[in-house]
Amino acid sequence: KAGVDVLGISTDKPEKLSRFAEKELLNFTLLSDEDHQVCEQFGVWGEKSFMGKTYDGIHRISFLIDAD
Repeated sequence: KAGVDVLGISTDKPEKLSRFAEKELLNFTLLSDEDHQVCEQFGVWGEKSFMGKTYDGIHRISFLIDAD
């Protein structure tokens, strides 16, 4: 409505994202970044910890990016 395109980016394979989007009835596009290059460019790929374990993954965050 406001001229905004919503995209989600994940390191999952396209097939998995397609199944997830269908199951969850998502109304926006999910993009696959398996080698996490885009995530690294946006500074959202890095070390995380959960339940005492440390691993690399995506830090969930939202960006608003204008056309320019």
